[in-house]
Amino acid sequence: MEHQTISVEHGALVGAPVWEKHKRGKNWWARISIDPQAPGGLARDFAEKARGEEYSYIVPQWAKPGTPVEFGADYYSGRGRKYTSRWYGYIEQVSADALVLVQCETAREAVRQAQEFMAEKQAQTEKADKTAWW
Repeated sequence: MEHQTISVEHGALVGAPVWEKHKRGKNWWARISIDPQAPGGLARDFAEKARGEEYSYIVPQWAKPGTPVEFGADYYSGRGRKYTSRWYGYIEQVSADALVLVQCETAREAVRQAQEFMAEKQAQTEKADKTAWW
């Protein structure tokens, strides 16, 4: 599992795992879930884009540990060709100054690993509660 840390400033990400700079480029960051009726089999809840050259996206309320995410960057050439780049993973940690992501191979894998991450985190919390002596 590859980890990636993205800086957060003033409530916005500074950069993204994938980004298309071309004027015909399309970029997004979304919380994902499996939905066979949605385009590509994924339901998406999109983050708001930030303004300014340094910032990519406003950190949304749903950006919490265990959230599976997709970053997308598409470019449509003037000759009808489409170039796509996708980054799938889940949020491992969020703070006021950083977002730590874990990369996954596919969207389905991101959803599965995010669920496992949360189950493990819950088990650790329950174990700590049971061993607390107060």
